Amino acid sequence: MRLPTPWRSRMITVLIVAVAVATAGPMSGRTQASAAPRAALVSAVDREVRFTADGTTAYGTLHIPAHRAGRRLAAALLLPGSGPTDRNGDEPPGFTPHTLALMAGVLSDDGVMTLRFDKYGTGRTVLGGRSSAPDMAAYTRQAVAAYNTLRAQPEADAHALLVVGHIDSSPS
Repeated sequence: MRLPTPWRSRMITVLIVAVAVATAGPMSGRTQASAAPRAALVSAVDREVRFTADGTTAYGTLHIPAHRAGRRLAAALLLPGSGPTDRNGDEPPGFTPHTLALMAGVLSDDGVMTLRFDKYGTGRTVLGGRSSAPDMAAYTRQAVAAYNTLRAQPEADAHALLVVGHIDSSPS
């Protein structure tokens, strides 16, 4: 066993003080004014958006959660399920669970912005001259246009994009 030397004792004392300062945070008596200024907080907002797919204008809601000014946010495109489902996840008038609107709220609580939209023939979006529901390829093109709209938003982090799908169904 080594006996402590004056040099070793001083070094251990310095290390203990350094660890204490590093883990304790700012020293008492310091004011916040001495800290670097923080960016202003931007309030949460819902913004109506529109985009075009196959010559048809689609309408949606972009939800941007509260965040620091200048900060880019992770973003999620919320896709409605099968049937005449609108941007909120509803099939009015009889089935209105607000599934996608609720999902947008949960993601917002985690700082994720969302885009949800009325697919063809629901909400404010028309069928686009079709007499019946579009095929899967048309719905896919609409989703791609929505994704591009989300990615182009100034608050969106283009490296943190997510596509989320939801469908309500029951076993047959």
